[in-house]
Amino acid sequence: MFRLLGNRGLWFAAALLTLLVVGALILSCAEDKVKLGSGDTGDLPAIIDDDTGGADDDTTPGPDDDSGDDDTSADDDTTPADDDTGNTWQSDPGGPTITDSNWSPDTISLAGSPSSYLGVWLCDAENDLLVDGTWGDLYVFVAGTNQDFLSNNPVNLSQWASLLGDVSDCNNPVKISISVNFAGGAPGDYCADIGVTDGNGNRSELKTNVCITINP
Repeated sequence: MFRLLGNRGLWFAAALLTLLVVGALILSCAEDKVKLGSGDTGDLPAIIDDDTGGADDDTTPGPDDDSGDDDTSADDDTTPADDDTGNTWQSDPGGPTITDSNWSPDTISLAGSPSSYLGVWLCDAENDLLVDGTWGDLYVFVAGTNQDFLSNNPVNLSQWASLLGDVSDCNNPVKISISVNFAGGAPGDYCADIGVTDGNGNRSELKTNVCITINP
């Protein structure tokens, strides 16, 4: 799901209407998994926020009317399950390195082209993203939580096999990218935390708060 930072009240009515078309959007886009361009793969956002549960988009402290949220400060969940304590990802010795990550473009319009590429520059001094036929993975979380930002999370690095043959030089990291379609979502700021594992399951440090702005 998303971490939506905009004004919840203005979009509640529109979001209810969005629910009626989410199924059609998912059906029409579900097969759109591979975009043109070397190593680029497409994916859908995991959950379109409908403000009745899921990601919390309150902009002020205090009681929350979402039934489950991803607040990173005071806990105002109304359900027992809570992810307010933040992401539990821990890096490992020998894990890959993410040198940079960004959205391109970092501002999009739902009325125009509602897609953007999430670029990730990575390297691995041990060059073991692939070990005995097993590739590592790319993880994209809602910022500050363990919640999936993408519908398919993680994405196996085999998607970029042609680009990742040698990633040992951290002075020249390799860029991989995912095309994410935000059609059917609500305007606001969406932020993600990015992590990568190697073929042995060793984790990188997270690249945190990689944000994109979505206009109407």
